Amino acid sequence: MRELIDEATRLPVEYDVRGRDGTVMDLLLRELAPRPVPALHLPAPDDPRLRDLCAAIRRSPGEDWTTSYAAARAHLSPRSLHRRFAAATGMSPARWVQQARLVHAVTLLARGTPVTSVATGLGYATPSAFTAMFRRALGTTPSAYFAGV
Repeated sequence: MRELIDEATRLPVEYDVRGRDGTVMDLLLRELAPRPVPALHLPAPDDPRLRDLCAAIRRSPGEDWTTSYAAARAHLSPRSLHRRFAAATGMSPARWVQQARLVHAVTLLARGTPVTSVATGLGYATPSAFTAMFRRALGTTPSAYFAGV
């Protein structure tokens, strides 16, 4: 990045956009573009059993949603749940639960709920375990996520 900026300062004001100078500027602008924030999207399945299961998960995201437990709630075998869930949502049931927890956490944090309360309510053993998951998913800590909002 430093070299691109250094090179860009040596270019004429009216550079050839189709030549090397244009390529340098294009690359610099691409590197400076803000990265998109990962989407907090929860795909909703059409299958009524999976839809009901997803509604239950959203109502109680802090529950221990193991595959066996979720499968029993949906009246499916764990293998069928996994196969149908992946086909319907593009995610494994475990990934969907994590995403549901993340959406719930962001909602609570936006309302001013302390990180410790959010972590405890979502079933994390410690606030640091919750913060580690949050950072992996969104690239920042919960407090930094809302800084400047």
